[in-house]
Amino acid sequence: MKLLGQYRAGNSLMHRAPVWAKYLLMALIGIVPFFIGSIWVSALALTLAIALLLFGAHIPARVALSLPWMLIVMMAALIVYHGFVSTPMRGVLYAVNVTTIMYLARIVTWTTTSNALMDSIARAARPLRVCGANPEAIALAFALMWRSIPYIFDLFGSVRDSARARGLRGLSPRFLIPAVVQAVGFGLATSDALRARGLE
Repeated sequence: MKLLGQYRAGNSLMHRAPVWAKYLLMALIGIVPFFIGSIWVSALALTLAIALLLFGAHIPARVALSLPWMLIVMMAALIVYHGFVSTPMRGVLYAVNVTTIMYLARIVTWTTTSNALMDSIARAARPLRVCGANPEAIALAFALMWRSIPYIFDLFGSVRDSARARGLRGLSPRFLIPAVVQAVGFGLATSDALRARGLE
C-alpha cells in the first residue's frame, strides 16, 4: 500500500491548481489545526482534506483513503502514549491531524509532476543563494526525502505481508532484518546514483 502515491495524469481542479496553491492548502488545512488544538477544527480539516482528495483530485476512494498498517500502528501507539501522559483525546487529536496532512500530501503527489515539485522548491529556495546555498540541491534533497519516506513505509509493509504468508507474526527479527537490509540497499543505491551525477 502506497503512503503518498505517485503522479496520476488528470484534468481535475487540483491538477490544474498551481503548486503554490497546493502548498498553501497544506499549510492552512494541515498545519494550522496543530496550533489550534481543537478536535472539532481538526475533524473539519480532515473532512476538507478528504473532500479535496475525492472531489478536487478525482482519486478513487478505495485508493485515496487507504492507510498503511505501519501508520495505523504509529497512530494507535500515539493515542496510547497520550493516554498515559495526558489524555487519550489528545492522542486522537494528533492522529487526526497526521491523517489530514497525509491526505493533503497525497493530493500534491498525485496531481503534481515530480519536475513541477522540484521546480517550485528550487524557486522558493533561490533567496538562500546569498547564504551560499544551492537551490537545485535543496530541491533534490526534498525530492529524495519525499520519495524515501513512503518507500520505507511500503518496504516494511511488503516484508510484513511476505512474513505473514510464511506464518510469521509480530515484530520477529526474521521480519525486520530483510526490511532493514533492503532499506540500507536503497540508501546505498541512491548514494551511488547521486555520486555518478557528481552530486555528493
